Amino acid sequence: MRFRQIEVFHAVYTHGSISAAARALGVSQPSVSKTLRHAEDGLGFALFQLARGRLVPTDEAHALMHEAGDIFDRITSLQHTARNLSQAGGGHIRLGIVPSLALDVVPQAMAQFRREWPRVTFEVRTPGIKGATDRPVAPD
Repeated sequence: MRFRQIEVFHAVYTHGSISAAARALGVSQPSVSKTLRHAEDGLGFALFQLARGRLVPTDEAHALMHEAGDIFDRITSLQHTARNLSQAGGGHIRLGIVPSLALDVVPQAMAQFRREWPRVTFEVRTPGIKGATDRPVAPD
């Protein structure tokens, strides 16, 4: 299967119809139908059956969807990474600090750092005293 066929298959499977998949992909219904038909022809088996006017995934479609879902999870991760890279100068820093530093040294260091890198956010956690839970410390 080519990537476009996987994308169309995923959309039809997820949205439950060719028209909903077409809307989600921003293409025409005939385009989705044609791509799905080519995918089925190349695979040699049907991915969906028509039952009572609805598309029902075949057992083979369920098996392929498991793999396609993994692919789309990775694509989502790739898109997230690309978005983060495009926002150069931003980011998020998590710090685990002992309470004595969290009250004096760290706030000063964070303030100095944020003057140069204002789009960076911080999450600071300090271990609790005698069994207390971690608590976030507000930046700035």
